[in-house]
Amino acid sequence: MKLYLLVILCVCNVVIFAQSKRYDYNTIAWNQLQTTIATGKKTSAHIEYNWRRTNFFKNWQQQLIRLGVNYNVDNNLSFHIGYANAYNYIFGDYPPTGNVKENRVYEQIILKSNYKKLNVTQRLRIEQRWVTALNNIGAIEKWNFTNRFRLMEKLQLPLKNDFAIAVMDEIFINAGKNVGVNIFDQNRIWISVIKKINKHITLETGYYNLVQQQAKLVNNAIVVQRNNGLLTALLINL
Repeated sequence: MKLYLLVILCVCNVVIFAQSKRYDYNTIAWNQLQTTIATGKKTSAHIEYNWRRTNFFKNWQQQLIRLGVNYNVDNNLSFHIGYANAYNYIFGDYPPTGNVKENRVYEQIILKSNYKKLNVTQRLRIEQRWVTALNNIGAIEKWNFTNRFRLMEKLQLPLKNDFAIAVMDEIFINAGKNVGVNIFDQNRIWISVIKKINKHITLETGYYNLVQQQAKLVNNAIVVQRNNGLLTALLINL
C-alpha cells in the first residue's frame, strides 16, 4: 500500500506541475480540536472543530466541523462514518466570487501496524460532497455533488518523556461528473512533534504543506495553491 501511495503521489505531482502556469502562495495556520468519547467497549463518538486561518492568523480560510462514530474491531483496525460541514472563505490570488459552503458524508477505514519502534497508520476515507456553485456575483446557483477519495499514511516514532515525532502524507482524488479540471485535488504533508500530556490529552504541532489544484482554469491555465504554515491539534480522549 505504501508503494502504491508513493507512485500515485509522484505521478500526480509530475502531471500537475508540468501543466501549471499560475501559482497562489499562502501562509496558513490551522488549528484542530478533536474529542473522542467512549460509548462502549468497541464504539466511540467523534467531535472535531477546525479553525483554519490564512496570512498566518490574520484572516479566515475555513471553518470545518466533523461528527462521527467509530467502531474498533481491535487495536489495529477501526471503521468510522461521519458528517462534516465546511464554510470556505474568500482568500488567495484567484478566489471564487463568494464564500463556498459544503456538506459531506464520509466513511473511512484505519489500519495500524508496528515495525520495531515505528508506528504506521494508514487511512482510506471516501467522501460524498455537496458543494455550492456560485454565479458571477457570488450567489448560490446550485449544489454540486462529487465524490472524493483520500489516502493517508502516517509514520510515528516514539521518543523519551512521552514525546514522539511524526510524518504524514495524504493525497486527495476527486471523482464524478461535476468534477472540474482538478481530478487530482490536493496533497498534504505534515511534519510534527507530539506530546502526550496525560492519558486523556495529546498535543501535536508542526509544519504543514498543502498543494491544491483549483477546479477552474484561469485564462486557460491551471491554478495551483501552495499553502505552508503551522498546524496544531489538541486531541482529547474520554
